[in-house]
Amino acid sequence: MRLATLRTGAENAADAGEITIIPASGTLQSNATRWQEQLTPAAAPDLVATAIEKAETVPVNGVEGTILLLQDNATDNQQAILAAMIPLEPSTALFVKFKGSAAQASTLREPFTAFVRSIRWK
Repeated sequence: MRLATLRTGAENAADAGEITIIPASGTLQSNATRWQEQLTPAAAPDLVATAIEKAETVPVNGVEGTILLLQDNATDNQQAILAAMIPLEPSTALFVKFKGSAAQASTLREPFTAFVRSIRWK
């Protein structure tokens, strides 16, 4: 199902992260809820709603992609998911997702957005 997996940071470092590229179905809301639950099981729905409200839209190959940031509520070693949803067809989207430390997600925000904007397909 994955088209690609990219590793960020050192292989065994605590701040190593992973970027996956996956075509899948589902809405931004349903996927964001699932991702938030990966970070914080039984998370309050307002975490997802806030992340969606703060989401950024970017042009990607002639369509509008959405990028959002989800974080857990840990005080130490906070984790995050930086994700993009790019519509492909009415029921399918391309999901580009970084999962790793919140600090690395913050550092990667601009390069991640530039990468998502550069995606092309035929």
